[in-house]
Amino acid sequence: MKKRRIPKYRLHKASGQAIVEVGGKVAYLGPFDSPKSREKYHRVVAELQRDPDPAVALKSFRDQRTLSLNELLLAYWQHAQTYYRKHDGGPAKELAKMWDVIERLMDRHGSTDAAKFGPIALKEVRAKMVEDDLARRYVNHQVGRMRRIFKWAVEEELIPATMLEALKAVAPLKAGRTKARETKRIMPVDEAVARQVLPFLSPPVRGMVELQLLTGMRSDNVTSMRACDLDMTGAEWTYTPLHHKTEHHGHILKIPLGPKAQLVLKEFLALRLPSSDGYLFRPDAAAEWRGAERRKKRQSPMTPSQAKRKPKSKPKKAPGDRYDTDTYRRAITYGLGLLAKSQGHELPKDQPVTRQWLLSVGAIYWHPHQLRHTLGTAVRKTFGFEAAQIALGHASPDATKLYAEADFEFAKRIARELG
Repeated sequence: MKKRRIPKYRLHKASGQAIVEVGGKVAYLGPFDSPKSREKYHRVVAELQRDPDPAVALKSFRDQRTLSLNELLLAYWQHAQTYYRKHDGGPAKELAKMWDVIERLMDRHGSTDAAKFGPIALKEVRAKMVEDDLARRYVNHQVGRMRRIFKWAVEEELIPATMLEALKAVAPLKAGRTKARETKRIMPVDEAVARQVLPFLSPPVRGMVELQLLTGMRSDNVTSMRACDLDMTGAEWTYTPLHHKTEHHGHILKIPLGPKAQLVLKEFLALRLPSSDGYLFRPDAAAEWRGAERRKKRQSPMTPSQAKRKPKSKPKKAPGDRYDTDTYRRAITYGLGLLAKSQGHELPKDQPVTRQWLLSVGAIYWHPHQLRHTLGTAVRKTFGFEAAQIALGHASPDATKLYAEADFEFAKRIARELG
């Protein structure tokens, strides 16, 4: 008969906790090399000798002990680091939001029994977020993430299912009925206002802004556009992003591209790398353009040594092969700063151009997500609500209402004729 392997007592470096892995499941035992953690480890081994089924043995061990909230959160964090990954393997933005949730729970209730964390404790953590001046909608989202942690814990049989049901009883904060800060609703930016910044943007950023104005696609879709994702066989081209916001629901996103959008793209299709899977809008192309612009404005002749100078093979900060939503937004903000400079404002010294600075001097500010609202409102005004839903690629009409602002002039016409 094959001898059963005894699982090892190990250190979890990220948390400093001792762990034991049984049948693919991890049990946290407490501070590494502490007498209490050693005692818990021997109890796990004893349960395995009593019942060789790993699931039964681990459940029996957990049933005999009190699991602290800290231990539950550390176990979830190990799961989250694997689960919340981008397609290239890097950490997704959701991971940072989950860590904020974990830190808040640890700070307020880490040492308490995980199974005793109820609605009152949840509301206390939420009240601290409101006290920290976090916006109401963000607070509600973070509370939802907290429930997600406890839902996972129920799936792993770490806590009773009744605990999750109790936490669901905590209603979200309602607008106007709490002290939580309210955020301003995202409004469309007037197309004429948006186009004022185009001369101050590098060609790749300018191309992305023009495409968003013409199609209303999301920022992450335009920044990740590749030639191999384009079907250019018909009169209207079709862009099918490799990854998009709702793909985990099984949705396939197809974005039609009309003649004006095609004209914008042709410039970048002609410049693309030999491989068709290269990104069309590239920061390194923007860097080359900025260098060429500086050379054009140069007043003194270039010396022979400068002309022979080769670019650094390993610069400290080389431009990447694609924009992400953050670098795209920052590039637009910098362009708005140059626009403000052309209108007589002096740019901040030794500091980046920011939204706060632009608003403080009365300059124009908008962000790329507003361009989606701009297109949605224009389509709704011309073709109707259902057309706006189709153009924006929304599965739910409720989402379209957030993007396509109601045409007030049309409402006034109805009142004039009927009211």
